[in-house]
Amino acid sequence: MDTYISDLAPYPPTRVNEPYQEKLIAVGWLNLNHPYAKGTVSQDFVRCLELFCSNALLRIFGARPCTLCGNNEIVRVRLSSGKDVRLYGTYELRVPSIYGDRIYAFPDIILHYVLAHNYKPPQEFIDSVLCAPLPGTPEYEDFVAPWKRLFP
Repeated sequence: MDTYISDLAPYPPTRVNEPYQEKLIAVGWLNLNHPYAKGTVSQDFVRCLELFCSNALLRIFGARPCTLCGNNEIVRVRLSSGKDVRLYGTYELRVPSIYGDRIYAFPDIILHYVLAHNYKPPQEFIDSVLCAPLPGTPEYEDFVAPWKRLFP
């Protein structure tokens, strides 16, 4: 299944009782048939994005290879820590926006898109990832608690 949602579009309802559905904004739902923004991002952004993508929140699909690569292999990424991880495109994450009452919904494979395909997410998303509470902090745990209660 090639899921595509344009960046900063409202995130379509996919679950019953999704917390804050009206605030969800899509980022990083790419596929080969749609152009996407390219450019460089800071290493600080990559490190923060790694933390989010390594701490998946919601399972969404079975394994989905990267459609941009044009092969059927599972994506492997080496983190800045030196650890190798596999990204299956099966998990979603949430980050609060620093620009108003929005929440970004994005897939774990976004990290691969940034590193391997030069994808540059919208600047407001980059800024929010850099400023958001990071996974493992009490603030982040409070933020994601509604999802963890409904979708353990």
